[in-house]
Amino acid sequence: MPATKKKDNRQKRKTIDESIKSPEKYAKKDDKLVQKVGHILTLGQGDVGQLGLGENVLERKRPAMIKEVEGVNFIQVTCGGMHTIGVSEHGEVYSWGCNDDGALGRPTEGTDGEEFIPRKVLLPQGIRVVYASAGDSHSAALTDDGRVFAWGAYRDASGQIGLTAASIGKKNEVIKIYPKGDQIDDPAVKVVSGNDHTVILTSEGLIYTSGTGEQGQLGRIKECFGHRGGRRGLEIILSPQVVRFRKKQFFSDIFAGSFCTFALSRDTNDVYAWGLNNYGQLGSGTTENFFNPEVIQSLSEIREHANGYLQIHGGQHHSIVADGNGKTYSIGRSEYGRLGLGKDAKETSLPKKIDSLEKENVVKIACGEAVSFAVTDKGHLYSWGLGTSLQLGVGDDEDIFDPSLVQSNNLTLAQDEVLAVSAGGQHTAILVRKRESKDTL
Repeated sequence: MPATKKKDNRQKRKTIDESIKSPEKYAKKDDKLVQKVGHILTLGQGDVGQLGLGENVLERKRPAMIKEVEGVNFIQVTCGGMHTIGVSEHGEVYSWGCNDDGALGRPTEGTDGEEFIPRKVLLPQGIRVVYASAGDSHSAALTDDGRVFAWGAYRDASGQIGLTAASIGKKNEVIKIYPKGDQIDDPAVKVVSGNDHTVILTSEGLIYTSGTGEQGQLGRIKECFGHRGGRRGLEIILSPQVVRFRKKQFFSDIFAGSFCTFALSRDTNDVYAWGLNNYGQLGSGTTENFFNPEVIQSLSEIREHANGYLQIHGGQHHSIVADGNGKTYSIGRSEYGRLGLGKDAKETSLPKKIDSLEKENVVKIACGEAVSFAVTDKGHLYSWGLGTSLQLGVGDDEDIFDPSLVQSNNLTLAQDEVLAVSAGGQHTAILVRKRESKDTL
């Protein structure tokens, strides 16, 4: 092998190692949070097993411990529409919840209650997972060597379309979707999921997308081909392919909403977005859907003033943004309090600062369909939005219009540090660790 090739591979290996330590590439102040391990608490509606608390627990108003995996140390938890995925410190993946389309990556038929209990995903031998994502009916996992595996199925307006063109009917099979061949020339460093699409970021800074493209969320399919690839067929949407730009671009991070995608330029402060924008959730100042990547000026300006740091999470019709200064913003639909801007808040297509979090240093954010969450540098959790599904952890089903501090017997300010949070269609999962005596509140 030529010396230059070896050097390139070493550099890619270094990039992958760094991304594993901080898979979401958060700012330095947040890196220590990402590397900590914890246990998982769940709450909300659990009628199809997404809480992981067994067949007899169909809802929880407050965060509850999952006894089945009480001794497992987790580095990540992520919620799909009606299922949950947890990644352990040893690179194993656990799943629980609805398995109708194979989103659990393991068979559950024939055994009562299997969907209601966390079990290991049937991954190929020798695989170590460092990060995972989940959509409505699919899941994806990034390995330590830069491959991406997925299982389940995508859906569009007409029903199920499978995961790959060749996988239709293979319900519980775990499939490698990146890279296309056996050789890993450009390892993946992050994977995220919308409801029915998957986005992959590589070490070179390229973005690959696959899944449903009806709302423009793939960023590479013309509107006329959005429904099942049009005359070009399913292969064009289900096979991960590079998102092209007018001028060649490289990226440092990616995020997804239910039907949209965000990307941070590596070489500038530009923030790109594409997909559904019917409530202005992309922050463009309009309600026009984008089928091709567009620079979002409002988000780019926030990023520029935060030394290039930004994270974005999207719900069904809204987005939450956190910058490197710990400030939080919301965009999009306002109903049910999901923006955290008070009872009188109106729909907004430009980011508005959440003033009630002004005194907090927010380091993590998350969105469900109509709920929002923020985690502070002190490990405190705030929630707001639709209360009907009991996802907010405040003990009742009332909507919350301003961020509210979440506390319970299993989540106390003095003893528990929230590391991360994720929300699905009707449930929430929280990654928590017990505080040590040297920790500061």
